[in-house]
Amino acid sequence: MISKRHASAALVSLLVISLVTLIIVVAFSENSISTLEIQYNSQEGTRSYYIAESCLEEAITRLESDLNFTSATIVFEAQRTCSISVIGANPKTILITTTVDDLIERYQAEANYNVSGTLNNFSLSSWGELP
Repeated sequence: MISKRHASAALVSLLVISLVTLIIVVAFSENSISTLEIQYNSQEGTRSYYIAESCLEEAITRLESDLNFTSATIVFEAQRTCSISVIGANPKTILITTTVDDLIERYQAEANYNVSGTLNNFSLSSWGELP
């Protein structure tokens, strides 16, 4: 027959082992959640960049046909948009703000143009994300 002292020691040991196991499981769960959040943010940042590139191409296309083009908002799908703002003469400064879900990022490009007959030819001198 097991004495009360041995039974108490076994119960305490079982509780300690259960507590340690619980702590390990919670730590792994938190690590997994953090990894998923990092991956999600990285994917949203990549989507934002590609949306910004698309908007830059759209801005240059519109400027090539109309040097007085100043702004537009493009909706790609729900929660994914970009706003274009063009300022300056030559070079033109193209400001792009993208919204992807809750992520808002800003980009800027400088584009020089020359007029060749009836065509406006643009060359990009800088492009990047604003801090």
